[in-house]
Amino acid sequence: MDNRRGLILAIIAVIVLASGAGYYLWNKEKVPNILAPGEEIASEGESFLDTFFEKLKPSDKREEGNLKEYKDSKGIFAITYPASWTVRPDQGRRLTGVNITPQELLDRYPSEEQGFVKGLAVAADESTESPEAYFKKLLGEAETGQTGAKETTINGYPAYMVKGNIRGTSYTVYIVSRNNRVVYFNYRTKEDESVHQNDIRKAIDFEPYTADFEAAVHSIKFLN
Repeated sequence: MDNRRGLILAIIAVIVLASGAGYYLWNKEKVPNILAPGEEIASEGESFLDTFFEKLKPSDKREEGNLKEYKDSKGIFAITYPASWTVRPDQGRRLTGVNITPQELLDRYPSEEQGFVKGLAVAADESTESPEAYFKKLLGEAETGQTGAKETTINGYPAYMVKGNIRGTSYTVYIVSRNNRVVYFNYRTKEDESVHQNDIRKAIDFEPYTADFEAAVHSIKFLN
C-alpha cells in the first residue's frame, strides 16, 4: 500500500511540474522580456523609448536635400544655405562678394525694390590681421552703433562677432579667419522705413531668417 501511495504521489508531482513548464512556455511568448544590458535581444534594434526620446532631442543639422553650397570665386571658403534662396553679386566700399537672400522675402516687393532687400552678405579677403583688428580697420572711423562685440570661434576658426544698430538698421557682423585669409559676414535683423527713404516704403523684417543666417555662417569651411 505504501509503495502504491508513493507511486501515485510521484505521478502527481510529475504532472504538476509538466503543467507549470507548459504554462511558462505558453506565456513566455506573450510577456515582454525585461533584460539586463548586453543580453541577446538587444541586437534586435532600439526600443520605442530610445527612438521616442531621440526624436525629442534638438537637432543641429539641417536637411541636406534642402541646402546648396556656395563657394567663393577665389576658392577660399564654402558655406551651405537654403536651396530656395537667391545668390546675387554684392559690391561694398572695400569688399566684393555676394548676397544670399530668401526668395520668399524678395517676392514681397516689386522688382524695382528687390535690389534693396539684402539677406546675408558674404565676401572674402586676404589679411594677416586678427578678426577683430580686421573689422576695426575695415570700418575705419565710420559710425557703427555697436551694442556688443566678442572674440569667438566658428568651426575651430578664430572669429570676431559684432552686433549693433545704426540709423534704423539692426545688424550682426562676423569676421572669420584662417591662414591670412578672412571671410566677412553681415546680416540685418531689421531695417526701418527711414533706411531706404523712398526706395522701399516699409520696414524689412529679417527676424524669421536669422536662424538660417546663423546656420550658414557656422557652416563655413576654408578650402585651402
